[in-house]
Amino acid sequence: MTPKGMGIALLVVAAVCAFIAVERYQTNAANFDTIQANPLTRWPSENKGRTWLRSSEPAARRARRANST
Repeated sequence: MTPKGMGIALLVVAAVCAFIAVERYQTNAANFDTIQANPLTRWPSENKGRTWLRSSEPAARRARRANST
């Protein structure tokens, strides 16, 4: 392969890699926007006073454990 042909081949490979990188970035950005649109999956500071994580432990058991100490 001549140097000119090798240069063209490398340019094509670089263009394909750039296209794939842009597509992956767009997909990740869309996924992030979807996650942020759901109020249950926002960052804790963005919940504006709502409970972000809830305990799976029943309230009666939590109260009993709190009273036993």
